[in-house]
Amino acid sequence: MKKICFVMTEAYPIISGKGQHIGGAEFQSWLIGKELVKNGFKVFFIVRAPENGIEIFDNVIIFKIKYKNPVIGYIKMLKAMIKINADIYYQRTGGFATVFVCFFCKIFKKGFVFHVSRDEQLDKGYPYDKHIFIKKFYETAVNLADTIIVQNKTQMKKISYKRPFLIPNVIEVYNIVPKKENFVLWVASITGVKRPELFIKLAKKLPEYKFVMIGNASDEKLYENIRKKSKEIKNLKFLGFKPFKEADGYFKKAKIFVNTSSLEGFPNTFLQAWRYGTPVVSLDIDPDEIICKYKLGFHSKVFDNMVKHIKLLMENEKLRKELGKNGRKYVEKNHNIKKIINEYIKIFEKN
Repeated sequence: MKKICFVMTEAYPIISGKGQHIGGAEFQSWLIGKELVKNGFKVFFIVRAPENGIEIFDNVIIFKIKYKNPVIGYIKMLKAMIKINADIYYQRTGGFATVFVCFFCKIFKKGFVFHVSRDEQLDKGYPYDKHIFIKKFYETAVNLADTIIVQNKTQMKKISYKRPFLIPNVIEVYNIVPKKENFVLWVASITGVKRPELFIKLAKKLPEYKFVMIGNASDEKLYENIRKKSKEIKNLKFLGFKPFKEADGYFKKAKIFVNTSSLEGFPNTFLQAWRYGTPVVSLDIDPDEIICKYKLGFHSKVFDNMVKHIKLLMENEKLRKELGKNGRKYVEKNHNIKKIINEYIKIFEKN
């Protein structure tokens, strides 16, 4: 039985349901890990947690390490990696964690799989443009990966030194026909790159429709600012952080899902919306132009178009349902974890 270790220190909230940070890379890693167990692999996760110890969720063994100081964190991570003694180590967050896992694998002769989670992880200088030596270490670590997995064609084009594997993000697909309610949804971390202020602006522009906003306080100052501003708008309901399962319920009920981010790899929220037949209206993000190509909603590109597209979908039930059905079909065909897991199995078996 092959042993796979996912070094994803911020994955504990999505695994346990405790805590407020739910990142896309962590969500994807957890889905893959659970499915690999069902296919005969022994899977471990190394995560940062409120206490040290070992837990088991869905037959995945979770090594919990508690730390505040990053140096202590890496020492504990090293001890856990040695103790697990996996055949392959998987890393997805980029930054120094990627460097650490890569050099561990090279020293101990283990397989190293690096999975790109955001386009900028492959940009020159990321993430240490002011620290030339660390930057070189990071670039070397990515180059030394036994396997690189990318999410989209944009990421694939940025890699010239070896052939990456293009595997789309995954989602669990349920046989559910949800009852829709009359609101527009926004779900993301409250950070500058997600531009939550634009959703508030949308709610002001379209007072005839209800807007629901969900997000955790990744940036506390911005979070508090958004929370206060939302109180001034009668048709906007700001819910703050919601655990993953509870937030997922809003994707089921929403008529439209809105994305205002300036930078993403492949948003997991798109998949959450489409699996429930909810069309997406995105301002800037459309990975490989799939929204336009498969008619899954609208890629607005400018704010005024976004206003028009939301109004059109809220008023035109036939079009909204058609785009929603397209989204559901697209997810079933291209992102169903039950189908895509075979691509991961091939990679982990060959490393």
